[in-house]
Amino acid sequence: MYKIYKYELKLEDQQSLVLPEHSKILTVIEQNNKIVLYAQVTNSKYYDNYTIFVRGTGHSINESALYLNTVKIGMFVWHIFYKK
Repeated sequence: MYKIYKYELKLEDQQSLVLPEHSKILTVIEQNNKIVLYAQVTNSKYYDNYTIFVRGTGHSINESALYLNTVKIGMFVWHIFYKK
């Protein structure tokens, strides 16, 4: 069985996110001036580590990172990527 959970991201270049095994990152959005990630999660006893990258326009990104979405916070635009 899956559930949808919400995770608030920090406005940092790189951060870790731990999700139950076999979970699926769905999207990120702006919510109340914050970056929020939604994931479809399992009830597994085992976990996977993800690295989340928050990059501004024109900034470099790890070539193996997967694009998730772009969000606008105030006057800034942030591009969100992740890697398992």
